[in-house]
Order: sequence, then structure tokens, then C-alpha cells
Amino acid sequence: MKLKLKIFIILVMLLVPFGVNAKEIKLTCEYLHIRDQLSGSPEINVRCNIYDDYSHKCYISVPSQDQSDNKENILNWNKTIGKKDIGIDFKAKEYVEKNNKCPDYLIVKANDGFDLDGYQLHAADTEEYASQLQSYLSGTRYIAKNKNMTYDEQEIELAKENIQKEIDNINTTINEYDLSKCKDEDKVITRIAECNDIINAFKSRLSTYIENVDGYVRQGLLNESDDLVKEFQEKVTNAQTFLDKEQKVLDEEDKKIKEELGLTDKDDDDYKQEWIPETLCGENGEYCNIDVTKFCNDPYVARTLKFLGLLLAIAKILVPAIIIVLGIVDLVKIVVSGKVEDAKKQAINIGKRIVIGVMIFLLPTIIIMIYNIADNIANDKGEITPSEELNVPDNFKNCVYCILDANNKDACMINEKK
Repeated sequence: MKLKLKIFIILVMLLVPFGVNAKEIKLTCEYLHIRDQLSGSPEINVRCNIYDDYSHKCYISVPSQDQSDNKENILNWNKTIGKKDIGIDFKAKEYVEKNNKCPDYLIVKANDGFDLDGYQLHAADTEEYASQLQSYLSGTRYIAKNKNMTYDEQEIELAKENIQKEIDNINTTINEYDLSKCKDEDKVITRIAECNDIINAFKSRLSTYIENVDGYVRQGLLNESDDLVKEFQEKVTNAQTFLDKEQKVLDEEDKKIKEELGLTDKDDDDYKQEWIPETLCGENGEYCNIDVTKFCNDPYVARTLKFLGLLLAIAKILVPAIIIVLGIVDLVKIVVSGKVEDAKKQAINIGKRIVIGVMIFLLPTIIIMIYNIADNIANDKGEITPSEELNVPDNFKNCVYCILDANNKDACMINEKK
């Protein structure tokens, strides 16, 4: 009995610390940077968990780059950044402890997923301070806003003004199209390409407008139930219907013209291939009937492939050298840092570079495989019949030699046209 009691006490002593020390999430902060088509900035989502001991961990997702759950810390969590130059003493941890809420802004460093410095997060309590940090810090930085932040009336009114401008732009564009020659049946024939360009440009602007309003709603500036947002959505729906109708008119006119000129192959009113004017093919069609098997003997093709071959030869020398140098730099960083997380990150980067280097050396094999497949298609052969030297089909031997042995004049034959 005493033995069982001792075992029970030991188990309790071992398990209790785990329960006592387990951290619980005190706050979850979610930030969003809306994608901007004009500047090219991507959508960025950040989720930061703040625990009861006021430690934290943030996770970054960038949908357009297939980057998700990248772990980062807020760099000004325990220390002030740029106090001397900016003149503001701000520590994110102190702000959370005092206000029991998330900072309203997060500055995120631009990263394509391969930058060893990560996304470098910095928190800010005001838009002014966020802008100052964005300017102070080096590199491209994006400002992400707290999804639950409260906006002042000025910001909301500005968003409404922008939506109203977009509604007015939609109305103006439709009216301009109605007054243009694109609606003139006698002249539409000569303006099909131009009218198509106008419609495509309008569609592109509509996409930008939709994205902007969607951003206002997702940030919490406006609600989908707001009258202005509903009016915008109705205008967009009407504009899309209008564009579809006008596009159909242009397509029908285009088909009609091509049919009258004999520029379209038609079978039971289903057009199966794009039209090619007979004048482009020459009197005997020699420019449209390309013999793939003689492709590699064309001097222009041979010169182009020889140039690519020289670039490949240079790459096979430079790429390993660059990989070795960068690998040494990464190893030095691992030693200096001494952190396990940094070591894992650097190891992944080294692995990626090695894969790239291996791909460079596998290019010749890949090129030969491609030309073997092309030879089978061109000659309708059931199996590959390689030549004796490089396992290269005879029809494409010159192409392969020009790429893989560009320095050898006897191998890469360039026959000048007379």
C-alpha cells in the first residue's frame, strides 16, 4: 500500500508542473494587408497569439506566394525601435499589458518566401507611428491593420467617398461607350479590335473597384448591409451584364466578317480553329507548312540555340560557385546565431540551392528527352530510335549540339541561307 502511495505522489509531482506551466492564450490579434493591384503589394494575413505570461508568437500567410503559417516575433515587443530618430518610445508588450488589447497596426517586411531575414514584424499603436516606422525601416514594408480596430469617422467617410467615385466612374464609362462608334452599326465593323480593347479595359477597372470595396468590408470600415455598398454591388452587376451583351455583339460581327471573307473554317456553325489569312502563308502555303524535322538546320534557330548553349555553359560554372559561397555564408550565420530555428531555416535554403544546382546539370538530359519526344511526334514513330553518339534523334542532332556543345564549331552547324 505504501509503495502504491509513493508511486502516486511521484506521478502527481511529475505531472503538476506541466499543468501549472502550460501557457494559455490571452489575446488573439488578427491583421490584414489588402492586396493592391496598382502597387503590386500582396494580400498578407497575420495572426498573433499573446499568452498569459505576455510572450507571443505570430503566424504569417501570403496566399499569392503559397506562404502560410510562417512563424515570426514582433521585433519591438520588448524594446523600442528608432526612438532616437522617430522620437517615440513604444514597446508592444507594455502596450498590451496596459491596454489589454492588440496594437492597431503591424508593419510587415516584403518577402518572396526566400529572404533569410523573414518578414520582420513591428507593431504600432497609431497610423502616424506606423507610417514613421515604415519610412524608418529599410526595404519595402507593408502596413497591416487590426481586423477588430475601431475606425474614426474621417476614415469611414473617405472610404465612402472612394466608393461613390467608383460608382460615378462606372456610370461615366457606360455612357461614353453608348455615345462611341462602338454602338454605330455602320462603323462597328472597322472598330471591332478597338471596341474590344475598351471593353477589356473596363473589365479590368471593374475588378479593381470590386477588390477595393471588398477590402473596405474585410477591414471593417464598412458593412455589406450599408446602402452605399449595396448600390455599388448593383452597379457592378448591371455593368457586367452590359459588358457581356456588348461583347456578344462584337463577337457575332467578328464571326460574320471572317465568314464573308472566307477567313474561318466552319463546320455545322461551330468554328473549330482560328482564321489565318491566305496571304500570310505565301502563294503555295510554304510559310504555314513547317517541317519540324528540318527545324534545327535553320541558321536563325541554330544561332539562337548556340547563344543559349553559351549561357548554359556559363551557368554550369557560376551556379556551383555561387551555391558554395552562399552555403559558406549560411553556415557562418548558423554558427554566429546559435539558434535551432535559424539553423533549420538556413538548412532549408541550402537544400533549395543544391536542388537548383542539380537541375542545372540535369538540363542536358532533359533537353535530349524533349527532342526524342519531338522526333517521335514528327515521324509518328512508336519508339525512340537514337543515333549512335549522344542518344539524340538525327533530325534534332544539330539543336542538341548547338545547346550542349556551343563552343565546338564542327558540332553546331550553321548553314547560311542564300
